[in-house]
Amino acid sequence: MDRIELMQIYLDINDIGSLAGVARQRNIAPSAVTQALQQLEHLVGTNLIVRTTRRMSFTPEGEQFLEHCRFIVDEFENAIDHLNQQGPLRGTIRLTTTNDFGRMRLPGLIDAFLEQHPQVKVELHLSDGLVDLVAERFDFAIRTGPLVDSRFKARLLASQRRLVCASPRYWQKWGKPVHPRDLKEHNCLVLARPHSPQSEWHFVDGNRSFTVKVSGNRVANDGGALRQWAIRGAGVVLKSQIDVHDDLKAERLQSVLSEYTDKPINIYAVYPALHRPPRRVSALIDFITTHINIELA
Repeated sequence: MDRIELMQIYLDINDIGSLAGVARQRNIAPSAVTQALQQLEHLVGTNLIVRTTRRMSFTPEGEQFLEHCRFIVDEFENAIDHLNQQGPLRGTIRLTTTNDFGRMRLPGLIDAFLEQHPQVKVELHLSDGLVDLVAERFDFAIRTGPLVDSRFKARLLASQRRLVCASPRYWQKWGKPVHPRDLKEHNCLVLARPHSPQSEWHFVDGNRSFTVKVSGNRVANDGGALRQWAIRGAGVVLKSQIDVHDDLKAERLQSVLSEYTDKPINIYAVYPALHRPPRRVSALIDFITTHINIELA
């Protein structure tokens, strides 16, 4: 085996979690995976993995070497990708986005994309926190604007409003607010960000912008949990239109105060500015852009 293939097998061991699993996926003998690992350890001159009869773990050197291997393999695949413009898409795409958007919108789109491009692998990471794309080696993120970091470029995917929503049962019990300041009397479901709960909701009245400080008995760092609580009648939530589109259509949620809604928020695909995205990444961004707007039409 050449060194690139050895590193690919090493990365597979990390991703799959066992040498036997790698052998099954690659349809090779388990002894071939063991020999590849031994050959790699001989090349680097140290143990990379410690194995017992019950478990496997990476040594500190093995963990560090993983990051080097991932970088080298990614760059190798990118180089082939850029030179082979007419060939099939191949390689791994690492993508991060918010919990609710990722769960509600991306699985079906990724499935459809991979049906067209079977040699591509997608790693999806969901978090409502701000993820460092460079440090964690993501190809791109889907985020709401505006973009303030010059290290990145952005491509507009969609433009949506944030909506104040609750279930019909909640509005029937507590009444609908007629002005955003009335939200102070409601049980509002607040998104928690590190050291900064999102408890100030933004509105407009004509040309005037203002905020209302809300509160309630439920705070979560997962927008999907807040949406589920709202559907169950627990309170009022402020969500992107794209996140509650299906719930509004099915009348699980009802929106209010639309005349006071703040200006639309843009949803972007954000990627590092230093490198041109590989073809597979650009293709997935194109695919999401086209189909997300069709879904929401």
